[in-house]
Amino acid sequence: MKKIVNLALSVLLILTATSCGSQRAALDNGTTRRAIQEQYGACVQNAFDYNCMQVKGKVLLQGKPNLPMRLNMEENQNFKLQINAPLLGFEVGRLEVDRDSVTLVDKMDKLYTRQAIRDFAFFTDNGIDVRTLQCVFMGRMCLPKHGECQVKDFSKFIWTSNDDGTVVGTREEEKYKLSYTINAKGQVTLTRLEIADKGVEVLWAYTEWYNLAVGCSPSKSHLTVKTRSSNYEVDFSYNQPNIDAQPWPEFEPSEKYKSMDPFELLDKVRNIKPE
Repeated sequence: MKKIVNLALSVLLILTATSCGSQRAALDNGTTRRAIQEQYGACVQNAFDYNCMQVKGKVLLQGKPNLPMRLNMEENQNFKLQINAPLLGFEVGRLEVDRDSVTLVDKMDKLYTRQAIRDFAFFTDNGIDVRTLQCVFMGRMCLPKHGECQVKDFSKFIWTSNDDGTVVGTREEEKYKLSYTINAKGQVTLTRLEIADKGVEVLWAYTEWYNLAVGCSPSKSHLTVKTRSSNYEVDFSYNQPNIDAQPWPEFEPSEKYKSMDPFELLDKVRNIKPE
């Protein structure tokens, strides 16, 4: 059972630490620009609204056994990911992110850590928040400091086209570079975040999608986090989302729980070794 807990916490810690073909220049003629605008517009239209969404699925960390998961999100408000034990189904770990804090819970060892968002300087300085995490998890385009992309945001990216029919929109800031790859159906197939001075690259690939009446939602995705010392990989598979779900209550530690120093959390992140 301890192995299951460690595996679940590894997935949550990677998410906590995170939060194709040849290209050619694409904006050199009006025809190409219009084609890219159409794919971008379709991508924006696929991003449906919701008050509270719940998704069930499975998560696979670097070749380990599948772990059941549940995700509950109130749009632009919070992100709650629960990892369960296989077969038995009880909760072993949880990650909660809202506008003010990040909380990680080890249900088996009765440990938790809660850290204020303002303490994550890179994220607050660059406008990366719970809205960004929601968009990335759902395969949507998001502009840090601005929120989910709208049609008017097209010009905020530098656009290129690929020989396979996909297009790439790139936004480069002082401390990071963010890009999205969009296919001919208006679906994001890859989100890429590069933080050069920290030697970190995050790639979230969306490989299969649900076509819902209100838009699109990913059914399978693959997360890769590359650092100077290691690479981490996580696979997600999702059931069709319930967009009329009830929000979960926030985690409130009982007297049985012990608060974990945030530096312990960072040490755990550093010590997760891929096999």
